[in-house]
Amino acid sequence: MKSLALRALTVAGLSALSLPAMADAYSQVSFGGVTVTLIDLNPGDGIAPSITFLPNADLYEGSHVYGNVESWAPRDQYRSFDHTGKNAGSSVGDSTEIGVSRVAGSVTGAANGAGFSAMSLSGAAASTVAGHGTYNGYATVPFTADNTSFILSAHTLVSFSASAAIQTGFTVGYTAGGLEGEAAYGSLALYAGGSQPGDASDLEQQSLGFVYGTGDAPGAQGGTWNGTMTASYSNLGNASALGSFYAEADIGGRSVTSAVPEPSGCGMLLGGMALLAALARRRQAQ
Repeated sequence: MKSLALRALTVAGLSALSLPAMADAYSQVSFGGVTVTLIDLNPGDGIAPSITFLPNADLYEGSHVYGNVESWAPRDQYRSFDHTGKNAGSSVGDSTEIGVSRVAGSVTGAANGAGFSAMSLSGAAASTVAGHGTYNGYATVPFTADNTSFILSAHTLVSFSASAAIQTGFTVGYTAGGLEGEAAYGSLALYAGGSQPGDASDLEQQSLGFVYGTGDAPGAQGGTWNGTMTASYSNLGNASALGSFYAEADIGGRSVTSAVPEPSGCGMLLGGMALLAALARRRQAQ
């Protein structure tokens, strides 16, 4: 019986060494609905501010979403998705997961000229002693930034505003035996521009990124940002002008390989060793 107990405790103590030490990277970004506002830059010209969104599918490719994950747990595995809507206002979305990594993205289409009512991306990667992972993703409306999407009246400013949020970071940073440090980022961008020289185009970007650097103290890093983003285009000419509106979201991150047990695993190991020592002393006493 004593021999069986010793073997069982030995197995329990050694198994604690292989408990996973989790190290996670995560990212989540989103846009809410878009508000379109027109401002008359020359009230005395007799031209009423107007915007006409182009319905021609040949001039507008729909929403696009892409994501990929890679996982080394325990072997290298890779998955991805890539979808483009057929026309303005189309909805696209997908998700994939493999090993310790996952990513998801979606664009909810809208009939208004902005082309969407919501856009979101999320991803995460974890690590164990067996492996680690990465994730990447992006979403855009429309598919490319140079698509013509509206006609704007002379002497008119159009602004596109959307609620926006970013949350990203990692939980450990680096652990003994790791191949590299953890990293995570998220970014959002809105662009409005036109074709006429001298017009005023606008780009607003918001981003958060965290990377473990050599010499940094191990530990969690991360942050959040919430607000309203706005991009505007001013047609300063005396005639109507072609313009475009573009929205983009990006995420990415990586976890690290860890070769140390969690504190709970260390406690189990030490407890098992203490029991082994007590049994050994009792056996010697007998």
